[in-house]
Amino acid sequence: MTNPMPWTPQRTEQALKLWTNGCSATEIMRILGGGLTRNAVIGKLNRIGAPKRAPIARDSAAWINRPKSPAYNAWPQDKAEELRRLYVEEELTPTVIAERFGMGRTAITSKLIRMGVPMRPTVTAIKAMKAEAVKRQRENRSVRPIPVDIWAPIGPTVGLLELHSHSCRWPIGDQYCGATKERGSYCGLHGAIAYSGIPAIKATRPHGMERRG
Repeated sequence: MTNPMPWTPQRTEQALKLWTNGCSATEIMRILGGGLTRNAVIGKLNRIGAPKRAPIARDSAAWINRPKSPAYNAWPQDKAEELRRLYVEEELTPTVIAERFGMGRTAITSKLIRMGVPMRPTVTAIKAMKAEAVKRQRENRSVRPIPVDIWAPIGPTVGLLELHSHSCRWPIGDQYCGATKERGSYCGLHGAIAYSGIPAIKATRPHGMERRG
């Protein structure tokens, strides 16, 4: 096993500067190299009295936009293009790419954002969206039905040639509702049925009122 490089005054000063600029112990380990471990960096920072920092959420803007050393930001062009290809074309996750590059997932995500690559929804975000969709479906089912027969006219009906631009287009047999439109192509009552997802009590269609189409 190769012994790590010793802590020279220059390396100690660089580690402290990187820590002050917001780099994590893992990032300092990778920047300094020389066989260092994360625990070695933490131990050295504690011994020299480096200031304590409040933990920062790794998906927050403060973490992504924190100051970094030139060595951290030095991505060769070919490496950046490979990163873009793996994420966009092969659709690998930042975690898988990080394992290939020997880096942290946050470093990969930060670089993709700085490159302007549109980020895909995370598994957590997808689960949250699915949960919200299920919640809305349950709320819609809990709405009490509109106590009306949707096939019964609420007023005088009109024929096709009698429709105006402001007339409700809800079909009632061979006729149309004809009331004044309030929601889209329908009056207030029929618009609520058509657009709100609110269930209605559907009576059996009387003879001669079969749906066309």
